[in-house]
Amino acid sequence: MLTKWPGDMDRLRRMSIIEEDGEKRVNMAYLCIIGSHAVNGVSEVHSKILKDDVFHDFYEMWPEKFQNKTNGITPRRWLLLCNPSLSDAIMDALGDDSWITNFEKLKDLTALSNNIQFLQNLMRIKRENKAKFASYVEQHYKIKIDPSTLFDFQVKRIHEYKRQLLNCFYVIAQYNRIKANPNLRMVPRTVMIGGKAAPGYHMAKLIIKLINSVGKVVNNDPIVRGRLKNWFTFISSHASRYDSQAYIDACPELKLILSQIGQGYFSPEEPDLFKDIYKTMMFGDRFMLCADFADYMRAQADVDKAYRNEKQWAQMMLANIAGSWKFSSDRTIREYARDIWGVEPREEKLPAPFENPEDPAATSSK
Repeated sequence: MLTKWPGDMDRLRRMSIIEEDGEKRVNMAYLCIIGSHAVNGVSEVHSKILKDDVFHDFYEMWPEKFQNKTNGITPRRWLLLCNPSLSDAIMDALGDDSWITNFEKLKDLTALSNNIQFLQNLMRIKRENKAKFASYVEQHYKIKIDPSTLFDFQVKRIHEYKRQLLNCFYVIAQYNRIKANPNLRMVPRTVMIGGKAAPGYHMAKLIIKLINSVGKVVNNDPIVRGRLKNWFTFISSHASRYDSQAYIDACPELKLILSQIGQGYFSPEEPDLFKDIYKTMMFGDRFMLCADFADYMRAQADVDKAYRNEKQWAQMMLANIAGSWKFSSDRTIREYARDIWGVEPREEKLPAPFENPEDPAATSSK
């Protein structure tokens, strides 16, 4: 390192695997970088952060080490097994089942973007799956949801930077709009937010409580019934310093939402329950929810407009399906094999699973 940057003692200190500030400690991340022949992030944004910020000095020293391998999921489980109706439609459209092991073939579906029959079939499958989901929810959670509504899901770890609060603000804004104008023309929507919070993360737990409290008010108000529903479920839509107050003052709708949260509208039994959320928005808002609120509301209005146009909605669905090929774990593993492990991947056909492993006939055939 001193050969490449002679006399740069600050760089030497920054890159030392022994941290010298205070008590001496081994920086295990630095040790891993030095000892590994490849370092990669699991998404393009993560890889960029590694190179531009977290490990910038090491990237400048060994740029060839740093790679990106975007995560993927297996299409056999998350499409073929989970959504057999859609899988059958894809097989019929592509003419065979080779896409199951070559997910990139899904790109060929874009040729059907103006095929009315195929688009109608996609919408039929979507309606059937939504009806199945609604039935499952009612059976297991005793909650009735209308499958004809727009399903708005956000399922991920509960954290301020994941911005579930922005979604919650949208629900409150729509609730206030309906209350102010019961004849408001809008697309009925079921908003479902799911996730878990770290045990000691106070703000995340407060966000969960707020979502549930908003849902309790919204779901039990006869004026909005059938038009807006908010539901939170525990299961195992993503910005430099700025003045949040300026955005709040410029947006009366946001100002009302924060006032309702801060004054206990959604927690009448505990009016101060969400004071911390209110203060965070008024005097901090480091994840810039207030700055993005107006644009978020406009984007959601665009969603409503697209949902009313069934052909456009089906075309957008098709574009999503065709573009999902990149997120196959097959592609991820091939890239690891080629660029990091230095091995040539090959296909192996697995034996069919035995229905009863204890069957002597099954055992004897091994």
